[in-house]
Order: sequence, then structure tokens, then C-alpha cells
Amino acid sequence: MDAIPLLSSLTWPVAIGLGWVVGELAYRAWGVPRVAAYGLLGFLLGGTQLGWLGDVHQRELLWLVHVAFGLTLFEFGYRINLNWLLRNPGFTAQGVIESLLIFLLVWLACGWLGMEPLLSWMVAALAASGSPAGLMRVINEGRASGIVTERALHGSALQCVIAVLLFKLAAGAWTLSSLGDWGQALWNSGAMLLGSAALGVGFGVLLPWLIDRLGPPVPDTTLPYAIAVMLLVSVTLAWTLSPVLATLVFGLVARHRRIGLTSAQRNFGALGDVMAVLLFIFAGAALDITLVLQGWWVGVLIVLLRLGVKLGVAWVAARGDGLGRHKAMLAGVASTPISVFVILLLEQARVMGLDVLGTIAPLAAATWLLEIAGPALTRWALKRAHELAPPEGR
Repeated sequence: MDAIPLLSSLTWPVAIGLGWVVGELAYRAWGVPRVAAYGLLGFLLGGTQLGWLGDVHQRELLWLVHVAFGLTLFEFGYRINLNWLLRNPGFTAQGVIESLLIFLLVWLACGWLGMEPLLSWMVAALAASGSPAGLMRVINEGRASGIVTERALHGSALQCVIAVLLFKLAAGAWTLSSLGDWGQALWNSGAMLLGSAALGVGFGVLLPWLIDRLGPPVPDTTLPYAIAVMLLVSVTLAWTLSPVLATLVFGLVARHRRIGLTSAQRNFGALGDVMAVLLFIFAGAALDITLVLQGWWVGVLIVLLRLGVKLGVAWVAARGDGLGRHKAMLAGVASTPISVFVILLLEQARVMGLDVLGTIAPLAAATWLLEIAGPALTRWALKRAHELAPPEGR
């Protein structure tokens, strides 16, 4: 038996097992969110650090990662109440203003540092995004509930949608500048978004209809929804659409069609837990220590601009929404993380021929900082807001 191929085939399964152990130890000993431990382990094992995980751009691995993120995005979308956003136009406007301010300040800062305008636009768009995966895992891990939790979730959803729009516009502009093809540019920026959203709506309408047609209520909808997410991710990847947007819309439509999910489906059970370990180890392994160290100070600047805008907007807006400045600012801190969302959008750009993460050191540094520290900030904010449930058994 050839030992080298055997060891190579075991790297990711062993990394997932090791990640689970490290995550449990870190959480139980120091209260560190498990996803932060997964990300740190992935970073140590990947890139030019230890290099144990090898090439993270393998097709099969990327499919699994997109499925893992799709499961989280479906649940994230299911938690978003569009009617609540419509009934609270002040909060919705606050989220839009916050995202656009972060985008504008980071774009100006990147331009001042001499970065090309198009790359500055992409970095700024991603800096304005949210982290549905990290946020959902920390919330579910602590069984958090309350106004700060809900505002962090809905604010992050707005940030993600705006970031996708801004990033796809930049991708379309890049296609136009490099190929001079208006048709392809419009496809990358507009038709891709509409097609992805339409697929999400289609799955959100078709699957509940199919479940109803089966007759008696299905006792556990985890399996059909997980299979639907896998299929939706596969279709969007095959058609070079956005699995991120499609799965998020799928969850939104499922919620507003009043499809009930029992408590047993939180995180998609054991399947979701395993996929989460894979997802955050991948996100860490996608970052290279050379780029992180090269752009660390600009990365810190991006993080500070992001956090400063969140706190500043929350401070001003709290006067009119009745929430109080303390909780408004805690909600801003709770929605600070970015990581997996950025990595997977950049992976889509790489497939299109634009390797941003491999050339923009500040973005790698900011992503690394918020991948490790972001979940801890979220947990701290929810704890200060007294929205974490007591440990089980007490």
C-alpha cells in the first residue's frame, strides 16, 4: 500500500476530528467560541504555515464547503423577518447607511494607500459585509435570544445583501475593463444576481409544495431541506450563479411561506455541526501568513473603521429607536465578524479569473483578525446584553 496517497486522503478528515477536539477544549476551558478555534486551527494547518491541508481549491472540497455554508445561510435566512424590517424603517435605514459608510471609508482609505480603484472597490464591498455563519454558530451555541440578537441578525443580513450587490458590480466592471464585453459584464453583475434569487425563490416554493403533497406532515424536515440545499448549491455552481444569494433567498421564502422547523433542525443537527467544523477550518486554511503579516497594519485599519462606523451609527440612531445606546452599540459589536462570507465570495471571483485574496494583503489580514476575534466579540456583546442562555444542566 502506498502510504503517501493514504496520508493525503486523511488530511481533511483528521483535521475535522482535531478541530472538533480543539473547539471543545477551548470552549469548555476558556469560553472561546468553537468557530474561532476551528478557524485558528485551519490557519495553522493551511497555507504556507504548516501546509498540511494542501490545495484548498479542490473542486470536491469547494462543493462541500459551499454546501456547509448553504446550510447555514438557509437557517440564517429562515431567521430573518422581512415584515419586521418593513415595520422598523429606521433600523433598516440604519443598516443601509452603516454598510455604505463602511464601504465609502474603506474605499477612500484603500485609494489613499495607492490601491487600484477596482480592487479598492472590491475590498471595500467585502469590508461592509456581515458574517452569517459565525453569527449563527455563536447564537446557537449560546442559545441566545433577545433584541440585541435579533438586531445583529437582521443587520448582518442587510450587510450581506448590500455587499453581494457591490461586489457583483465590481466583478461586472472588471469583466468590462478586461474584456470590453458589455454582455458578459451585465451577466456578471445583474443577470447572475437575478438568476440566483429566482432559483432560491423556486426552491422555497417547490419544496414546501412537495412536502405537502406527500400527505401527512413529515415529522422531521431536516433531510429534505438538507438535500434541497445540496441540489441548489450544485445547480448554482454549475451555472456559475451565486450559491450564497440563492440559499439565503431559499431560507427567506421558506420562512414567509410559514414552513415550520422544529427545534431538532437547529444547525441541521449533527450534519450541520460536522459541516461547520469543515467550513471554518477551510476559511482559516484559505489565508496565508505571508499576506496576513504583509498587510497587518492596513488590516487593523479596516477593522477599526468597520467597528468605528458600527458604533458611531448605533450611537446616533439610538436616540430615535427607543432601544437605548447601550444595547444598540452591543448589537453593532455583535455583528462585527466577517470571514467565511468573504472567503467564498472571493472564491467565486477566483473562478471568474480574478484572484483578489491572493494579491490584497490588507483584506487577508482583516479577514484573519475578524475570523479569530469576531466570534469572541459577538459572544461578549450577547453576554453583556444578558441574552445568552444559562449553561445546560443549571
